[in-house]
Amino acid sequence: MTNMTRQHEELSRRAVFFILAALVFLTLVLLAPPDRYMGGRSFVEVASASRWHQWGDWLAAWCSLKIILLSLGVLVLMISLTILLVLWERVNLARLTMLSTVAPALGVLLGVYFLIKALL
Repeated sequence: MTNMTRQHEELSRRAVFFILAALVFLTLVLLAPPDRYMGGRSFVEVASASRWHQWGDWLAAWCSLKIILLSLGVLVLMISLTILLVLWERVNLARLTMLSTVAPALGVLLGVYFLIKALL
């Protein structure tokens, strides 16, 4: 087996691992039952409506965790797509996909901000 084939196999395994991780994150977000106290609002609205110095807003904290998990799921899915594009020798598309991971990374940071705001 050549060195290049081993690298392709390793990258393929990583891509599959990332896809499975993304599916777990997205499943947790999308299949978690909505809280009856949300009043028909989205979890982003609930997380952003939390106020500073309102200690222990657990509903907003849970919604912030959902934002983090959703952003992580999209981020990991885009990274796996980048790996697959590199394997298929579509380097320019892989670069563009890797550049577009900025948006879900900012979503993770926003979720962390909302989580801190909900807990402090």
